Amino acid sequence: MAYVYKQFTAQDKALIPFNAHKQYDFNNVSALANSASYYSSRWTSESYDLYSGTGSKSDIINVIKYNQIDKLYYRNYLSQIHDKLGPIEYIKQPRNLYEKVNIFSIPMGLYGNQIKPGSFYLKSNTYDVIDDKFGNLLISGSNTNNYPNNIQENVFRLDPIKGFKKYDLGVHEGYTTIAELPDPTATKEMIEQGIESLPLHYYHKNYEKNRWRRGTRIDYNSPTTFTSGQRKPLKFYPLDKDDSYFMNNIHYYNIAFNTSSLGSIAHKFPKILFRSNTGSLISSSHDEKFNFNGDEDFSLSFWIRPYPVVTVGKGIGFAAVIGSNDKDNILTVGTGNFNFKKITDNEKRYILSKSKTKRVHSYHIKDFANNPTSGLPMKHYSKEVPSEIQFPYEIYMRSSSLYFDMSDGDEIKSINVEISSSNTSSINRTSHILCQHSGSTMEIYFDGTKISSTTTSFKNQTRNTADLYIGGNGSSNNLDNNGGIGISAIENGFSIGNYISGSVEGPKYFNGDISNINIWSRAYNSTFIKNISESINGSPYIGNIFYQNGFTTITHPTYYSVLNSVGIGNMMIEATDNSDPFIVDNSLGTLQFQGTHLIYENEYQCTVGEHEFNNTENISARKYKSTNTHELADFTTSSLFKPHVTTIGLYDDNMELLVVGKLGQPVRMSDETDTTFVLRWDS
Repeated sequence: MAYVYKQFTAQDKALIPFNAHKQYDFNNVSALANSASYYSSRWTSESYDLYSGTGSKSDIINVIKYNQIDKLYYRNYLSQIHDKLGPIEYIKQPRNLYEKVNIFSIPMGLYGNQIKPGSFYLKSNTYDVIDDKFGNLLISGSNTNNYPNNIQENVFRLDPIKGFKKYDLGVHEGYTTIAELPDPTATKEMIEQGIESLPLHYYHKNYEKNRWRRGTRIDYNSPTTFTSGQRKPLKFYPLDKDDSYFMNNIHYYNIAFNTSSLGSIAHKFPKILFRSNTGSLISSSHDEKFNFNGDEDFSLSFWIRPYPVVTVGKGIGFAAVIGSNDKDNILTVGTGNFNFKKITDNEKRYILSKSKTKRVHSYHIKDFANNPTSGLPMKHYSKEVPSEIQFPYEIYMRSSSLYFDMSDGDEIKSINVEISSSNTSSINRTSHILCQHSGSTMEIYFDGTKISSTTTSFKNQTRNTADLYIGGNGSSNNLDNNGGIGISAIENGFSIGNYISGSVEGPKYFNGDISNINIWSRAYNSTFIKNISESINGSPYIGNIFYQNGFTTITHPTYYSVLNSVGIGNMMIEATDNSDPFIVDNSLGTLQFQGTHLIYENEYQCTVGEHEFNNTENISARKYKSTNTHELADFTTSSLFKPHVTTIGLYDDNMELLVVGKLGQPVRMSDETDTTFVLRWDS
């Protein structure tokens, strides 16, 4: 019997998805025609209403785009990874967003489901930029194997990446509720009393609603230094963390933040300002991650710019040093000019240490001695106490030299390097220092070159329970009389604040700038150390690519201008002097990537049984060559007659032809075995 139609079963049908990759090649003209976009954006401490409007309040620096990128991909990345878009390579994709970012956007219509990992290539006038398949951008030719790329070995890291948010300590940097802010009609005296002491009617009535408070002044007298835990309300200012993946708790004491000399012309790394006259200090509680024995490898690196400590007799007030010679300069005080000479500062000024001091936490009961059963609540207090005499590392300045010490309690090993002599001109330069213990050797590298080393053979352990300190060795250090070196560097010299008029015995606080502080639980060879020094933050990556969203970002301050030389059509680019943006129209060398497009393959298996479809519908096989009769010709009854299949049609339930499959050549049917035809098409 001849069958014309046969019903499919569920096993006969399959829908198979697969990715197809389409190659795109653009120059500046074709990229513009296909809506590729480029933006230069940055964070600002200004109030939201200063850049959200039109005209003079228009968002000329693309702050809104910065906030969007920050919220969707970067903000609290380590602690809120669930809140970020796209697949995340948590271990392999670092995300570091500084003050500025360049954003390159590719339309979804081009890349489809995502940009194929490993296919991105952008050629500018200066660099060739590629991706590493894990969401990172890097300069073509960079060998990532010669950089510290194991985040678990980077046990402590403090750039500080978010230091730029504390350049202006007089304004709020985030959100709060409207109830936390005083009424605008409150007097200055009322505000200075403290928010919590103000009567209720001095607050906004609608306190249940949230408001944006960025740029709102904290008080009328902006603080000059930052100390952790002093900003209110505390629930909006959680504990300060370092920048490592371990999110170590840190505590700032009397710290200031400013831009360093590190980075590009238009974008600089933040730095931390330590002042010996205010007792600037950073501490982190004892952690075994920071602790090393004399037979263990470790590395400590940072960028440093020490300020000299000078004496000028009885002079008090602001002074400016003219010129860069650190031996004899002209000091200007008021209207008088006279010569001065930098004194030898032979006190220890600790830079990075885990020695001698630790903070212990205890409780006591008020008036317990006189009334043991009073039931008064227990009070919490903490104090600094001496730790063990052995230590894994002390790095400190003495005079113009930097020292790296280790001790097992019986023996102290020490090496040093001069970093502030006139021949290095380091009064006006920032230097990279890496101190490490490798095998049985202590080493100091200055700007990527090994300067000093010595062998060790400790008999006792060097581990201790001391806290980690930066800029000092505990708050028991002595302050400099009448102050220390001052505030910030200028183009051809430096500025000094209230300078010292004497000397106090004992260790002192460090005086100068420190940035990009790292502790690694391993040692590195000279190639690694050179790369750490040249990259500034120890990373080969200059930004990120978010494959599923079509965004690329240039975040590394040194490479901020990579896209500035691209010029996709007439793109807005921020001026280097933070003025209005200017327009460039340079030539994009090449933009290449592969778009990933999800395609579905439909597969139907048409199985013909041995007794099915064994006759033909061809009119030439009919006795009467007419569609009005189906009587077959006599020759079709012969055993030699075997019909052939040339076409397969798929119909819906209403017998509507939907799919037609044409065979490359006729296939003879069999009356002895089943025959299966497989139909495939993409949709």
